[in-house]
Amino acid sequence: MTAIDTLGKDKGEGEGKGDYKKNKKLKMIEDNVIRKCCVYLYKKFNLKEVKESTLYRHVHDTFIFLVSFITLFSMNLTHLAILFIIVSFDAFAIVVMHACPLTALERKYIKRSSCDDRDELLGALGISYNCNHEYEKQIELLVNVWLMVAGKCMCIIIMKMFNIKLFNYNNIYSND
Repeated sequence: MTAIDTLGKDKGEGEGKGDYKKNKKLKMIEDNVIRKCCVYLYKKFNLKEVKESTLYRHVHDTFIFLVSFITLFSMNLTHLAILFIIVSFDAFAIVVMHACPLTALERKYIKRSSCDDRDELLGALGISYNCNHEYEKQIELLVNVWLMVAGKCMCIIIMKMFNIKLFNYNNIYSND
């Protein structure tokens, strides 16, 4: 019996005092603001059509895109420091789990991950790794991203230290 079925019952249908309290708690859960927002978004964006398998792939791709976008176009040291911490947490998760958590979810639901696609693409281009361990490839990738973010932070700090101004004719970079 679901929470909605339980809420539809009257108190007079053989329920005791304990069942009334249980129904009252279920009603509070159903009337929760967060639940209402989630149900609204679920219906608004038709999330019933999104399969679980593609969801993790989209989350992984979005995460990679946002990290790349912030790294390339942000000159704000606070934003880069936050990104630095996020990439560090991801690297820590890979070290602890010996695999990327999102890659593991992709493999569980799709039976294929973005790492497999990347390996096929690099193999078709003639670029291949000597090892066949995914763990080492993921760590190498994250170390490169980590170094790129750290290097950009150091360049910005040096530019500010020596009062070097970056000409931003097309307003690509944020000034903060």
